[in-house]
Amino acid sequence: MGSTSRAFRYGFRYDPMKFIDADRSLQGAMVRTFVTQRPQESDGQMLRGKMDEILADQRVDRSFGDTCKETGERLLRLLGLGCPPHQPAVKRAVQAILSQKRTGQNANEWYEHEGAFNVYPLHALCLLGISEEPEVPSSLRWLAEHPEVWLGPDQGCPWTPIVFLKAIWAGRGIEDMDATLAKGLRWIADNLNDAGCLS
Repeated sequence: MGSTSRAFRYGFRYDPMKFIDADRSLQGAMVRTFVTQRPQESDGQMLRGKMDEILADQRVDRSFGDTCKETGERLLRLLGLGCPPHQPAVKRAVQAILSQKRTGQNANEWYEHEGAFNVYPLHALCLLGISEEPEVPSSLRWLAEHPEVWLGPDQGCPWTPIVFLKAIWAGRGIEDMDATLAKGLRWIADNLNDAGCLS
C-alpha cells in the first residue's frame, strides 16, 4: 500500500505541495524554483550561496579539480543551480574541461579508454550547446554505438544508466540520439521491479 493510500486510511490527506513549500533544504529551494516555479524569497539567496561556495573553489588554471570529470561535475552542479551560462566562471570551466581532456587529465573510468568524454563534463558541455568541439559529438556517437558499456545492471553504479541517459538527452540537439534514448528508456521500463526500482 502506497503512502497516499495509507494517508486516506488513517484519515489525513498527504499534500506534496505543502511539503515542498515547507522544505527549507537546498533541494526544496531547487524544486520550488525550477519545478513548481513558486520560489520563496529566501530561495534565490540559498541557490546563490551554494553557487558562490562552488565558484570559490575554481583554481587559477580555471579547473575545479585534477580531472575533467571533477571540473565537469562542478560545472554541471553550477548549471543545475541556475548559474547563467554566460558567466565568465562558466566559460573558464569549459576551457579547463577541454584542456584537461586534451592533456590526458581524465578519470580513466571504464568507458573512457576509447576516447569518449567522461559523462559529467559531456553532460555539462551538451547543456551549454557546445557542439563545435570535436570531442563532444564524437563522444555522443560513441556512447550511442556502445550502450553495452553504460546500459545494464552490472555497468558502473546503480544510477549509471540514468546519469548517461540524462547526458545523452542533453546532447540530442548535437547528434541524433533518439534511438539510443528509446533503447535506454525501454531497458528501464523492462527492468523495473515490483517496487519500481532498478536495483
